[in-house]
Amino acid sequence: DDIFVLEKEGGQWLRAGKLPAPLGYGVSISWKDALVCIGGSNVAGHHADAFILRYKDKGILIEKLPDLPTPLANSCGVLIGDVVYIAGGQKNASDLVASNNFWSLDLSAPEKGWQIWSTWPGSPRMLSVAGTAEGSFYLFSGVALKEGKRDYLKDAFRFTPDGGWQVIKDLPAPVVAAPSPAYNLNDNDLLIFGGDDGKLAAQ
Repeated sequence: DDIFVLEKEGGQWLRAGKLPAPLGYGVSISWKDALVCIGGSNVAGHHADAFILRYKDKGILIEKLPDLPTPLANSCGVLIGDVVYIAGGQKNASDLVASNNFWSLDLSAPEKGWQIWSTWPGSPRMLSVAGTAEGSFYLFSGVALKEGKRDYLKDAFRFTPDGGWQVIKDLPAPVVAAPSPAYNLNDNDLLIFGGDDGKLAAQ
């Protein structure tokens, strides 16, 4: 639950505060002067919590956001304007099938709560990579769960609020749990680094 801050390149890491609870495997999104934390899990299970962290006067300020519609971990997300989008994940660690949720929250008007959108035309999944370019949301790869066993995916999808979902070209290989969101190079190109293609999973 520790929060560390690096104020400048080459500086020293500072222990600035603590999370409301120990959490991993949530979605974290930079927004203006803040970090948005959504969902995640710990030894007690998966969580629906969402909150904003701000670093001020060497300490951490925490602002509560509306809870997710259900607990969620191993999801992916990205910010488009002031709206954060969350896709996929897992509601409980014991789930035999991943989730196919696609939700958004307008951070400029969080009191409106989470909006539920239609789902991509593919398998429910977790540990995917999200991305955004030219105002669109992209969903890459991830793993589907078939009776709890992982099926590594390399398909990809594009979403726009006005046009809905579109299937786009498959990736060369699965990129499960690669850093997410994908790095936006120039608002047109998305770069994906690393990821798990499943070849070494048995080891």
